[in-house]
Amino acid sequence: MIKIKLMRKIKGKELIEEFETIYGSINHLKEIIEKEEKNMKLEMDFEDWEYFLENPEEEMEQERILYDNPTFTMIDLKILDTIKNKNPESLTQLATLMNKDISNITKKVNRLKEQGFVELKENKAQNNIKIPKFSYDTIQIAI
Repeated sequence: MIKIKLMRKIKGKELIEEFETIYGSINHLKEIIEKEEKNMKLEMDFEDWEYFLENPEEEMEQERILYDNPTFTMIDLKILDTIKNKNPESLTQLATLMNKDISNITKKVNRLKEQGFVELKENKAQNNIKIPKFSYDTIQIAI
């Protein structure tokens, strides 16, 4: 089995923004925890949220571990690198930056999303255009 670890440094205020996107509010998260007892992830998110409300500028290292046997190619790494460093505002712009066909890039990005590497955020102001995001600094692969 291949173990892939994604790592990043993130400030408390940025983590709170992510929590707001996921849960809406800290009170809503608390309600979810009360309904779903013994969910460690929810409880840890709640504790982090409370802490970083008082320490928004503090930076933390965050890890996400993916266990799977992903099919990972050099083009996938180039896609992640382009997303991370060029910040394309759409899949079309990503394809243009890479000088690749949009349909091929879309398929590859969707596969990377399914594997947990990429997020696709919708820009509601521009007809729900999908914005690719890769917010990690480091990828470690262990065999």
